[in-house]
Amino acid sequence: MIDVFLELRTGSSLYSLEDGQTLMGLLEELMPEWLPGRWGHDEPLRRTYSPEVLEEAWSDELMWKGAKARANGMIFRPLGLRAYGAIRLDADSAEVDVSRAVSLLERLGLAFDGVYGFLHRVTRADLKGAAPDSVGFFNGEPLLSAPEIKLRRWLPDLYWGNVFGPPYVELFGRERIESAPAHIVKQVGPDLYYLQLSEQLEDMRDKRDEVAAVRAAVKQHLGANAFWDPALGEEHVYDVPAFAAPPAPR
Repeated sequence: MIDVFLELRTGSSLYSLEDGQTLMGLLEELMPEWLPGRWGHDEPLRRTYSPEVLEEAWSDELMWKGAKARANGMIFRPLGLRAYGAIRLDADSAEVDVSRAVSLLERLGLAFDGVYGFLHRVTRADLKGAAPDSVGFFNGEPLLSAPEIKLRRWLPDLYWGNVFGPPYVELFGRERIESAPAHIVKQVGPDLYYLQLSEQLEDMRDKRDEVAAVRAAVKQHLGANAFWDPALGEEHVYDVPAFAAPPAPR
């Protein structure tokens, strides 16, 4: 079952072929099983991927199925209300090497001017109090996403692994991030930090209460008003970064 979600909002527009080469190179190095097998620009995915077709594949927003694992990939570019590009990778937790997935999230953040990202394993417990349009189950399959339109209003949650780029470093402050009571706080780049709530990704299922306590403490430390609160709801004014403006219509 697809239940692990890696998502990164990027300062890069993801238009250049060099961006495509960089992404595929990182996948080949760190998570080769997530490289494209079948791909397309919309469903159904009928094309078979090889490096020779990357230029054609990268000519539009890209979707794919993993070549050697139960995994999905998607690339979104700035369009409409989106000012940032996005890289999304979903996989089956039974097949994920978590340490390599963490390295991939960090390296993607460095390579593509990461703004915000996460790595998380979804369980049904995530539904309780979830931010609108963040967590769902469809035909028994979980889904997790952080749409940019919602990030402009609140952070949906602290997930197991989190990447905070320049807008959030400015919002929270470097010292508060570096002193956060998380299991791991790591400076990945000049204005890029990785925060991890617990030792193992499986803790989201097996040590839920312990992780919840850490999550609450880190939110309070960073600034609780930046995070979705079901008691406050959608009309509340949350603290949000100074994001870039969406692109002008073409």
